[in-house]
Amino acid sequence: MSKSKTPNKFFKNLGDYTAILLISFLPHLSIFNKIKASVMRSRGALIGKRTKLLSGIWIDDFSFLEINDDVSIAKDVILVATGGIKIGHRSMVGYGSKILSTNHIIPPGKESLRFPGLEYKKVTIGNDVWIGAGVIILPGITVGDGAIIGAGSVVTKSVNPYAIVAGVPAKTIRMRN
Repeated sequence: MSKSKTPNKFFKNLGDYTAILLISFLPHLSIFNKIKASVMRSRGALIGKRTKLLSGIWIDDFSFLEINDDVSIAKDVILVATGGIKIGHRSMVGYGSKILSTNHIIPPGKESLRFPGLEYKKVTIGNDVWIGAGVIILPGITVGDGAIIGAGSVVTKSVNPYAIVAGVPAKTIRMRN
């Protein structure tokens, strides 16, 4: 990295860390949700109207995050957005869930696991989706409109619209009527 870029990266990171602190510790009252959304927009996120953000949320990169209108994100949610995360209208993300859009590359053979790099795969959550508490969604997943993901599930494959999935790994239990 050239010396001229170091201060810019430092100040970007400092701004992001300050934003994370504000988002994490402000309560979820309406006025504070407006402040949180405004802070996230100032860091590059696309945030819709009436977004509800509870405390303890952690986001690694705001510039690849899109949250649409009337989304609710519960306490202690982790959004690893460097690969891109889009959350559709009226969706809910339960307590302690993790949406991951980045993962380590597994090198071929017996090469070192330490520095093989990262892969970035966008995660897309449809409209009217309910993600239960403690769910983990892995990189590259698409969750269709109206789907429900049961608490504690690990989503390793994309979810069809209006499917109810649960388990480790998550499997379709049934379709919504």
